[in-house]
Amino acid sequence: MTSHTDEQYAQALAGEGEYWDTFVAKWLLRGKMPGSIDFRIAFTQNRSEHDWRPFCLGMPGINFRLREIRYILDKAAPRPGVRVLELGCGAGWLSLELARLGAHVTGIDISPTNLALGRYMAETNARNFPYLYQGFAGLPCKLEDFGSVEYVFGDLNKIDLPPNEYDVVVVADSLHHIADMERLVEQVRATLKPDGVFVGIDHAFATLRTTRFNIAVGTRFQQFYKWVTENDPEWLYDHVIDLGKRHDWGVLNVDYSPEPVPGFEHFARQLFEELLEVVRREMPAEMLAQAQVEKPPRQESDPVEESPFEDVSAERLAGLLLESFEAEHFSTIGPFIEPLLRIPEYRSQKERVFQHYLSAMLIELGEYAIATEYADGQWFLFCLKPERPDGVRVQQPYSEAAKEISQVRQLMGEVEKMRSYIQHLEAENIRKDAALKEAEQYQRRLEAEIAELRRPRLPWKKRK
Repeated sequence: MTSHTDEQYAQALAGEGEYWDTFVAKWLLRGKMPGSIDFRIAFTQNRSEHDWRPFCLGMPGINFRLREIRYILDKAAPRPGVRVLELGCGAGWLSLELARLGAHVTGIDISPTNLALGRYMAETNARNFPYLYQGFAGLPCKLEDFGSVEYVFGDLNKIDLPPNEYDVVVVADSLHHIADMERLVEQVRATLKPDGVFVGIDHAFATLRTTRFNIAVGTRFQQFYKWVTENDPEWLYDHVIDLGKRHDWGVLNVDYSPEPVPGFEHFARQLFEELLEVVRREMPAEMLAQAQVEKPPRQESDPVEESPFEDVSAERLAGLLLESFEAEHFSTIGPFIEPLLRIPEYRSQKERVFQHYLSAMLIELGEYAIATEYADGQWFLFCLKPERPDGVRVQQPYSEAAKEISQVRQLMGEVEKMRSYIQHLEAENIRKDAALKEAEQYQRRLEAEIAELRRPRLPWKKRK
């Protein structure tokens, strides 16, 4: 690796940290508690903002939802006292949640602002405890059960993990940002105890049939919701909500408790002031000013800026994990691509709950599509053991698709070469056409001059 490449890598790494610094600052500056800081408080705020009406995840939870979170928590903290390492912890919500279940957690990330926010939430956990959403993922917590949590800065592409140190390594949607996944895989294996597990959720690339599924379903869904927006059919809202209650479409864990949390509004104002002070202390002033201007994108027309390492390993991630570890569990979930862009914000409380159950219906549709191999699922949930597979490779849904994408990219490269060559020929033709026109004009001028010289002259107009 040349020094120039090292410099580029350092710039990209710094940009990755700054991207996530700015991301969390955008939400806090708009008075919204990101789930990445504390899901339980974010859920309490959600209910407070809706006059303590039912908490609903709706479209934001259609791919990555509470039952997957519950699976990770159950696997990563099966008993108090386990030692857990979280990779790419961000602002620390998962590390904090595991500590609330009695685990001793170390979270690693490259975003200084997020790490500082995580430390502050851990330090103030006892004070914050009365305002936590107790029904989160069906896992109530007790203050006396709290284990411990520490947050450290680290680059997961180059980090050296201590051998035989952790009972569990856990990750939530961070692996696809790691360029040197092959190295990290070996670090994870080495740091796990012999009976340890690697648990997490992440997303892969969208395979061709997943893309086809989204085009087929998404187009019709958008047409349907255009009709909903134009007609605002309350009879449909009522019918779907009633169906959802009777058929227990609870995959998004709706909470119907109407009870407010005493003093939450005052607490939230104070907490946001404190968190913004942490952000101001950690972030450069110019970055904070930019975050103040920008807002997180919501509509399809909004520009979406990606972090420098976004999806850098998404294509090979699932296959690499399955070829490197013995799989206790591996399942694909969530085939919907950017579902938040397919429907607008709700306009009433009734439409809000309707959207929640509509999302639950779509989850069942997506699961059926995966089961019948009509779609692959863009997300995958896993629990892996440190042993290597014993010669028999675990079948996984991305291998053929990865080959397809490789072939498509190769063809696209050939197409791009042809396009470039065609553009060269077109430019050459334009140049030749211009030269031909110029030659024709010159020829016409010469012909005009010759014609003038040959034209008969009258006697009194003798040449001089």
